[in-house]
Amino acid sequence: MSYLLISEADFKRLEMYQSLQDVQYLISVVYHNMGRVKERDEMAERYMENQAKQKELEAIVVEDELQQIFQVISLAGAAIADQTV
Repeated sequence: MSYLLISEADFKRLEMYQSLQDVQYLISVVYHNMGRVKERDEMAERYMENQAKQKELEAIVVEDELQQIFQVISLAGAAIADQTV
């Protein structure tokens, strides 16, 4: 169990959210099988927090990518419009 907790801390430090969620899920299953309901619920809460954080970060990337795409489209449109005049 201690290696799983070390893995959780390492993944969190490295900001590897998908791997962090995987290990947190596994830890919660282990706690559940051990009958440690309080610890399981705490781990499930941390899992949900990290899932929300990952979705938030994914949305930022998508917004940046869309902004760059629209910028390229507008530059291309301006160049085409400039050539037709």
